[in-house]
Amino acid sequence: MTMSDTSVNKKLKHVRVYDQLYEQILNGTYPAGSQLPSETLLSEHMGVSRMTLRKSLAQIGRAHV
Repeated sequence: MTMSDTSVNKKLKHVRVYDQLYEQILNGTYPAGSQLPSETLLSEHMGVSRMTLRKSLAQIGRAHV
């Protein structure tokens, strides 16, 4: 696997987690304005590192969801 392959895989995880969180906010699993579970719990539940989760959470914040 090349360096660019690794970067693409991380980006895809980041986007996948963002999409899942966004959908969960829209469908009321995590209502807008409510507190999300801890980074540790969310990252374990989604099977990603905390760093990947943080990138997704930052994107959610920028989207003002």
